Amino acid sequence: MTSTWRTDIPVLLAEAESGSLDSLTELCHALEPDKMTIDLVRAALKYLRIDRMPKLSLKPGEVLPKNREIQQAVQFCYVLYVATFECYENPSLLEATVEEALPLIDDLCMWIKFFTTHKLAVYMGQPGVVARQHEIAFRAHNHLLFQLVELDPRFFHVFLDSNAYMDLLLHLWTAMDDEGKPYMGITHSRSTCPLLIVLLETLNDDNGKTILFDSILTRQDDFTTRFITATLSRVHRVAFIANDDKNITLEKAMQYISNLVEVLKLLLTNNTLRYQLVRSSYLRAFTSAFNQFFLKAWAKFGLVHKIWHEDILKPIISLSLFFDDNEDPRVIKNLGDMVDGGFPTVLVYALANACQDDKSDTVDMGVTMLDILACHAIYPTISTRVSLESIPKTLINKISTNSRIRDAWTAFEENVKDGVTSYTRFKSSGITLCDNPLVCALPSHFQAHSNDRPQTD
Repeated sequence: MTSTWRTDIPVLLAEAESGSLDSLTELCHALEPDKMTIDLVRAALKYLRIDRMPKLSLKPGEVLPKNREIQQAVQFCYVLYVATFECYENPSLLEATVEEALPLIDDLCMWIKFFTTHKLAVYMGQPGVVARQHEIAFRAHNHLLFQLVELDPRFFHVFLDSNAYMDLLLHLWTAMDDEGKPYMGITHSRSTCPLLIVLLETLNDDNGKTILFDSILTRQDDFTTRFITATLSRVHRVAFIANDDKNITLEKAMQYISNLVEVLKLLLTNNTLRYQLVRSSYLRAFTSAFNQFFLKAWAKFGLVHKIWHEDILKPIISLSLFFDDNEDPRVIKNLGDMVDGGFPTVLVYALANACQDDKSDTVDMGVTMLDILACHAIYPTISTRVSLESIPKTLINKISTNSRIRDAWTAFEENVKDGVTSYTRFKSSGITLCDNPLVCALPSHFQAHSNDRPQTD
């Protein structure tokens, strides 16, 4: 390899198309968006055809050996990646790229899946150098997919009709690193997480949502569980967003959370996924992570911020099944999961920061939720999990200065104490309150049965 990088792109491209790997590496190093031409795009697409993908039979855990043709494919993929940036600024290049690339969407999706499966990508810090690291590969190719989806509506419409795209999207979403964490890329400046945006846009399209749900539910038995696990893994990471990177602003963190909430809400519209999410205590996971996030955010950003008034309760409440379907018996488990995740603490913090404005949405939502929790405090899954002692007394005193909040809090507190007392008294007599509304037949909010009868979770 020469020690001095050449910059004559037409010459380098001609040599690269003739098979020179060194020239292709120099081309990647010299490439800038404003130097992009349709000839470069055509060369990349010509190489990234599915018939050029190697047929491999690797054993589980076996590393892909170094291969000249594969390295060339990775570098041509980088050329296409750079082209997507220039297409935003160059309408004529965009039109030409759309014409050339639309027929090859399946090929591109299958190549991206191949690259991420074998942890291959051009290292962005040193264009032309191929990295063999999972995180670099997933971040790079997640971003490429995002760029293509966002580039032009014609791309997105073709993606939605592509089985290869749905397969790639699920592959990227369910992939985990060696520590069992998803590749989130939450610090990306434009979208907070490119893959999250792509999934959300797919779900927001009626046709895309139908095809994606079908793709999830018709796979092998454990795939739905893997998909839910990958989704909730991102929920758990919410708690660490504010601490992961000093450059992450509160607004950026909240944008990521908002997008994740929208994905969860759309997943809940499917009965099978809804069942799996409830079974996995999705709301407990989210409430707990959100609670931790705000405690960390308060320490990092301080209390004086409009977001405490506007957005602290909405994400959790919007995910509750209660307001969507009050007859769904799973709402009791839903409310119990909220309590188990520390929702009363979030509620008190929110009300303490909004109690001076009796007309605020936060006060209205907070009082409503206190009333709902108070009405259902007879259930041990709620009353026995409320930790009133963990909520700072100073905050209780502060919210009590507002008569609406004080009355709602007093009712909630008294009902929780009554629920615990009833639960303890019945338990000492060998009787347990029916805590599973799926099997509770009585219209009143509880049913007693002896301990020698089978109990369900």
